[in-house]
Amino acid sequence: MSVLKPSRPLRAAEERVSAAAAARRAPWWQREGVIPYLLIAPAVLFELLVHIVPMVAGVVMSLYGLTLF
Repeated sequence: MSVLKPSRPLRAAEERVSAAAAARRAPWWQREGVIPYLLIAPAVLFELLVHIVPMVAGVVMSLYGLTLF
């Protein structure tokens, strides 16, 4: 089994550049694959609110035995 080795060792300047590139890494919300979830989250939360609140209200009313009178 062979081990791949760089053709030449990294110079100090190249090491600093790679460290700087790592420090400038994109924030979590700009990484690939996160933005679609952020864009759909408000719609999902609104739909849950619209469906969950009436359902919970109906369950609570059924437990109290409320009538139309």
